[in-house]
Amino acid sequence: LTMPRVDGLELCRRARKQGVEVPFLLITGNAALLEEGEWRAAGVTSLLTKPFSPEELQAEVAKILPPVRSTT
Repeated sequence: LTMPRVDGLELCRRARKQGVEVPFLLITGNAALLEEGEWRAAGVTSLLTKPFSPEELQAEVAKILPPVRSTT
């Protein structure tokens, strides 16, 4: 959420307004300040609160990205 010049929610709002359709995974150390409706309305796909394990990150990414298919 905390970034220079513009916060993560505003960045997602702007991207969605411009038609960007990629999934957004918001990583924050202070999710208590956010309600799910607020980040969902901003266009965030998923939220992960710090600290988290590599396995938790992997699971969140797996939930929001389609499986990779082999071309061979």
